[in-house]
Amino acid sequence: MKKAVSYIRCSLGTERQRNSLSVQRTLISQFAELNGYELVHEFSDEESGTTINRDGLLQALDHAEANNYKIILFRADRLARTQEIWGLISNRLHLLRLVEMGSDVEPNLFYLSILLAASTNESQVLSLRVKAAMQHLKKQGRVFGNPKIRTTAVPASLKVRRQNASKFNARIQGLVLD
Repeated sequence: MKKAVSYIRCSLGTERQRNSLSVQRTLISQFAELNGYELVHEFSDEESGTTINRDGLLQALDHAEANNYKIILFRADRLARTQEIWGLISNRLHLLRLVEMGSDVEPNLFYLSILLAASTNESQVLSLRVKAAMQHLKKQGRVFGNPKIRTTAVPASLKVRRQNASKFNARIQGLVLD
């Protein structure tokens, strides 16, 4: 049986994307079983695809390369949402398998570049849409964040820091006097 590792990623964390990682995990497992792979390890990140230096991704690439395993991913956008990824994967394409391609083949350079370009474009369009929505809501009077942070959180924080400093000073004074 061929050996592979899986790589899964969500951008907003499991709290906000409850099903993302489990759906990816299920589809990757089905692909692996269908194509005769034994999944020996799972790597994951809860980080934006626009960041390429993600620990899970780097570990998956290094582990797969060192052991001559394949890396199975759900889709190209789980790999990255930026063209900068080419520096990391250009000489490792033979290791990648994408469930979205539907078969156990090395991603075609042309096809993968189109998928990654579409992922990059989707990320950029999403960013524009979110910024426009926030500007629209601000014009309507919506306030983001805590507008009273200076009058609520800062004084509360200062009180806790002073209490902690007093406890620390009392402890140190006790040690010095001994």
